[in-house]
Amino acid sequence: MILWTYLMLGIGIPVATFHHYMEESGGARAVDFFQLLGHRSFQMFQETTHPAASVILQRIIQLAQAHDTKNFEVECSVCRFLIHSVCC
Repeated sequence: MILWTYLMLGIGIPVATFHHYMEESGGARAVDFFQLLGHRSFQMFQETTHPAASVILQRIIQLAQAHDTKNFEVECSVCRFLIHSVCC
């Protein structure tokens, strides 16, 4: 018998913050929020993740379950996950 495991992660981020994080040092943006979602406020993406992104996803889940996690730690991991998911 094969058991499948699925992990789901919801990330809420203001558009301006997303644009700031995705901006290149010269000011250009290769990825625009509206290219990903259009004018919807939510989109569910179902796809396999890169192994490195899967490790980061596991870390985010661990951080979310820990009681002494700082918001900064979670946000850094989420940014790392977004980079692997959007840019790779």
